[in-house]
Amino acid sequence: MNRTVIPDLPHVLGSLPGAAVTKHMSRGIQAGQERPPQVILRKASNPLPELEDRWRTEPVRELLDEAMRRFAGGRASADGWLAPRLHATLRMTRAEAADPGLWNFLAMIVAPDYVVWRHKGAEIAPAARFAGPHYKQAFARLWWAAELFRNGADYRPVELACRVQDVLNTTMRLDVIDHRPTALAIVGVLERLLADGSPGREITSMPSRPRSTLQGAHSSMTSWRSTTPLTQTHSCTG
Repeated sequence: MNRTVIPDLPHVLGSLPGAAVTKHMSRGIQAGQERPPQVILRKASNPLPELEDRWRTEPVRELLDEAMRRFAGGRASADGWLAPRLHATLRMTRAEAADPGLWNFLAMIVAPDYVVWRHKGAEIAPAARFAGPHYKQAFARLWWAAELFRNGADYRPVELACRVQDVLNTTMRLDVIDHRPTALAIVGVLERLLADGSPGREITSMPSRPRSTLQGAHSSMTSWRSTTPLTQTHSCTG
């Protein structure tokens, strides 16, 4: 897959209000049949500081193109590869990442094609994948998964968590997941289930019974596999 050329790609990211997304969202955009109205949406957004390299759009766009190339045959598998890399590229604090306008901008202006590629069902990609809560929005869910499940600079727990979609889709809704030791404990339980060859239904039922999961998770922590970790060298968060 060749690199996608986005006409007039903005140099830096911005914050796009959710009201603007709602106003201009269409079934054609969700189906990937038309592009969002770039000029209108850019006028409605507030650009981030141009002098800060961390807000540049080009590195993010390159990551997304590579993800689509690598995982053309299995879109869901892109999550585990992309989440830590998106997090390491977009170096920001949790307060900055809590701005939904940033993710709206990324989905509607920088990479609407990725949203459709990754989340399109039989006909369309759900509107919440463009502008929605952090556990549903196409890019927020990945960044926050990496932020919550990483063990310092070690992203291996993130890759493991992303192997089970219910971790992203359901477990991230729980307030307790903001506590990193608890998040790592959950990953430890998940790793043991996978290592034991537990059936998929047992693993995907974990988020629906968080209390029993957390009790087992806190009892012991699993050592991560001895593969070379993908490290984050410039994180703004601890």
